[in-house]
Amino acid sequence: MKNWRTTIAGALAAAVIAIQPIVATGNVDWKAVGVAAAVAALGYFAKDNNVTGGTVAQ
Repeated sequence: MKNWRTTIAGALAAAVIAIQPIVATGNVDWKAVGVAAAVAALGYFAKDNNVTGGTVAQ
């Protein structure tokens, strides 16, 4: 099971990365969109260290 904290952090970071150039220039920066997609994927597939669903004390 994916850790929801890393998924949320990745999604928020991706949103900032993708939207910031649009707000600043009014144009879509496709490189920034690609980087944002990579950050979102990393956030989705990442897992916090030693997270086992509650069987290991943190």
